[in-house]
Amino acid sequence: MDPILINAVAFQADGMWVAQCLEYNFVSCAATRDELPGALMRQVLAQIELDLEDGREPFFEFKPAPAKYWQLFEKAKRRSKPIRKSSERPEHTRVETQLFPVAA
Repeated sequence: MDPILINAVAFQADGMWVAQCLEYNFVSCAATRDELPGALMRQVLAQIELDLEDGREPFFEFKPAPAKYWQLFEKAKRRSKPIRKSSERPEHTRVETQLFPVAA
């Protein structure tokens, strides 16, 4: 299976840190910015595992995020560095995530 790269924008909403993924329209939340990359990676790996157990391609039902998040991402890439780039290599594929902070 090809590597899976997931880019996301990170912002605060309702007292939580939110990671809005771009390639697949889903979000992860954490209490702090430092906890957010780990929460995102756990959710990504859990979704991959569920889909593979059901005999489906990972993220088969997910569509890309709305355009406004892609625009935020492009602006954030020009202005900042990722919060943290995470990489995992479970037995089935390599997974990488990048979180860019934005003001939402």
